[in-house]
Amino acid sequence: MKDIVCYCDASFNESEKTCKAGMIIAGKKHRTVFKNVFTSTHAELLALRETLLIINKDEINHFTIKIDDRGIVRRLDDGKSLKGENREIYRLLMKDIRRLLKETESRVIWIKRNKNKADKLTR
Repeated sequence: MKDIVCYCDASFNESEKTCKAGMIIAGKKHRTVFKNVFTSTHAELLALRETLLIINKDEINHFTIKIDDRGIVRRLDDGKSLKGENREIYRLLMKDIRRLLKETESRVIWIKRNKNKADKLTR
């Protein structure tokens, strides 16, 4: 079975501590805003988890989710934790993301920012 391709991205507003998340899932565009966001990494993790929650709700499996945050993809691949002063928040989000990836039989791969079709949804 061929995976369905999704795109996921987030933009972080440091002064407002918010992020805009954009997702393209099976051709459908989704946008959301998160409050109380600490870093751009936190924003990207929230957007990725939101993508997986939408996928899980639709009960469709076998997605390839393309994101432009190489660090997150690397940590998902090697099973290690993200570092930084917010590492406990990152650890909890990564744990949930890994669970959702397993449940949906999906994977996350890195792409260059200019190839991320969800980028425009975050502006």
